[in-house]
Amino acid sequence: MSNQSKRSKKIALYRIKIPGYLTLLSLTLYIIYDNGIFTITTTITAIVFLGSWISLESTCPRCKELHSMVKIGSKLIDKRDTNIEKQVTDKVYKTRNDIAGKEPHEYIERTVYISGEKRTYQVYYRCNQCGYINSKNKINTVEK
Repeated sequence: MSNQSKRSKKIALYRIKIPGYLTLLSLTLYIIYDNGIFTITTTITAIVFLGSWISLESTCPRCKELHSMVKIGSKLIDKRDTNIEKQVTDKVYKTRNDIAGKEPHEYIERTVYISGEKRTYQVYYRCNQCGYINSKNKINTVEK
């Protein structure tokens, strides 16, 4: 195993551990000082964790190199009709004369189901370092 691959594994491991430690530290600071440091450190932790998650998603499964997987193509493998749940907000006015330039009396939210299509794609990725080709299924739901 090359030194570069070992280094990549260590970095990936630390990118998972560090957000956990930062969360414990921020919770401890919040309990001790009871101020806004908790919010700030939690936000920083979330940003670090999101960056770690994105980098682990693009890591090659064979050589473990970070940010090495590149999308090379996709293929539609399944298409199905489905219903999509959607929240709709209706404006309710007191009288018909209130509509012209005035705020609504209240808002009513309701759930409607619209027709849609669920598409399943097989997405192909290639590693820039070792040339390994991997595929993942991705599901995309769209309105008709």
